Formats: sequence, C-alpha cells, structure tokens
Amino acid sequence: MMRKTALCISLAVLASSVAASRILAEESSTFYLDVSKSIVLVQYSVYMDKSSAVDSSLIHRYEKLEGRKFLDTNYAISSGTGFFVDGDGDILTNRHVVEPGPMDDLRKRAAEAVAFEIEDKHVKDFTVEERRRLKLDLYKMITRGRLDFLVLSGDRVYKSPVKVKIGPENGLDLALISVGSSPVMGLPLAADSAVVSLLVGKEVFSFGYPLGANTDDHFDEVVVTMNKGTVSAVRKADLGIQHTAAISFGNSGGPLVDPSGAVLGVNTAMIIEGNSLYYAIAADRIRQFLPKEIVLKNAALRVLAAASERGSPSYTVNAKAKSKCRPRSSSTRSLGPISSSTERGSARRR
Repeated sequence: MMRKTALCISLAVLASSVAASRILAEESSTFYLDVSKSIVLVQYSVYMDKSSAVDSSLIHRYEKLEGRKFLDTNYAISSGTGFFVDGDGDILTNRHVVEPGPMDDLRKRAAEAVAFEIEDKHVKDFTVEERRRLKLDLYKMITRGRLDFLVLSGDRVYKSPVKVKIGPENGLDLALISVGSSPVMGLPLAADSAVVSLLVGKEVFSFGYPLGANTDDHFDEVVVTMNKGTVSAVRKADLGIQHTAAISFGNSGGPLVDPSGAVLGVNTAMIIEGNSLYYAIAADRIRQFLPKEIVLKNAALRVLAAASERGSPSYTVNAKAKSKCRPRSSSTRSLGPISSSTERGSARRR
C-alpha cells in the first residue's frame, strides 16, 4: 500500500513538474514574441540594379551556386540593431550603427569580400576569365550602386529614416532615428532606481541581430535572436552594465531587458580577449540622452506595462496605449555595425 501511495505521489510530482515546465516554456515564448516585435534591423545597403550588370548571366550562375539573389536586391554593407522606444516610430540604437564610417570604404570592403569569396569557393565553377569579369561586375555594382539607409521591422521596410539625434563622436554611443509612424508601441526603459539598485546575478536578456544581415547567407529568413544571461557587474560609467547574455557584432544598439521586458540598457561593446564580457549603456544614461518628449512618451509605456503586469500573469510589452561608448581601451570593441567584410562564422572583423 505504501509503495502504491509513493508511486502515486511520484507520478503526481512528475505531472506537476511537466505542467510547470510547459507553462514556463509558453511564458518564455510569449516573452520573446512580445519583446521581439519592437526590435529592428538597421542597415546600409547597396541596390544591385540588374540593368547595370555587364554580364548578368555570370551573376545568375553565381546566385545559383550561393543559393541567394544578388540582382535587383539590396546587398547589405553594414548592419546593426535598434528598438522602438514609443508608438510614434522613434528608434534607439548606437551611434556607430547610424554613423558606421566612410561609405566609400564600406562599399570597397564589401566588394573585396565578395571577390575573395569567389576566388576561395568557386575556382572550379568559373574559368579565370569568367571570375575576372564576375568580380569586376560585382565590384562596380557594389561601389557605384544606389546606397539605401533602411530599417527592417518584421515584414515592413522603412526607407531613409530621419536621424533625429546623434551622440558626439567621443561621447555617449547612442543615436535616435525615426521612421515616422509604426504599429509597434515600443519597449519601456527601466526606472533609474532599477538601474541604481541593479543586483549582480540578476537575470537579463539580449535581443538583436548577431552578425546582422550576414545571417542571410545561411538562412532564408532573418529573425530576432534572444540570449539569456546574468548581470556580472555594475559600474558608474557609460558602459555601466557588464553581463553574460551573449551578443556579437550586429547586436549593437539592441536592448538588454529584464524579465518584465523593461530595457535596462543598450548593448554596445565587448572585450574580445575574455569570455562573456559584454557591456551595455544603462537606462539612466539613455534617459539623459533622449529628448524630453520621447522620455515622457516612454514613461507612459512603463506605466502601462506596470498596470498590465498587475492585471495579468502574462505581461505583454506591446500592449496598445493611447499616448502616443566609447571603449576605454583598445581591447574593448564596439559590437558593430557588422559589415559585409566580416568573416563568416566568426564575430571578428577583418
């Protein structure tokens, strides 16, 4: 009888554990979906106009071998992450995502990366003369084609977002851009008090696009990535939050959020010589950077989120509302933007 009772208790505990695991998995999925709605891919790309190709047949052969289109598409030369901070289309990201450097240099590096790939992977697929013509064709298209500044949000593509505010070159590595309007309400910034009292060991999540648009080379769709970690240290510095929620080049400008979906900081840099040494600009510094009207609109999101959290066990970040660093040493690297010259499968830039 005791054995039967023990068995029944064990089965009950197992069933309870399975049910709890299922609930946690569902909550985690809901959390990811809610937060990821506000994450955007910020990208500079070149339009590869087919009419400018000298020999499009060679490029079509190259497309089939690579399994992706080049002609009449946008070829990314620089990418980073950002996120909506209100319901009016305002997006926060890093300065170095919006101002990645001289565009002529980025174009040249992207073209050279394609040329290297052709010689590295397709020596047997093209003759010497064909490779020469193919590389020259693509080089001209990438270095001379129309340059586009784009924001990708889900299925939407916003062209030429307005640069509302850019941090100084040697100051806070932040930028505010706007796409004019958006159906997404955005993510609330954590209260200053939450940052001041932030405890080492607190669970945090990184959202963004690691390796940026280069993930297109491996997958048919580009999706937001979420990684979980903990706070490692808190400092009184621009890069004040050190954490272990994995990020890579391309994650620049993406949010570091707490389990409620509030933004604790903007992921900005990493120290490549160590392991899991990732840094974010804290919410209190972000609030000082943003224009007052944006801060007020974002504060309304925080109030709404708090009310939603109190009223429901499942917190929805994007519930509708009526209201509308620089590194200190050479070993600290900004995370991006990722460029087309980035080695595939590696976070290191050439």
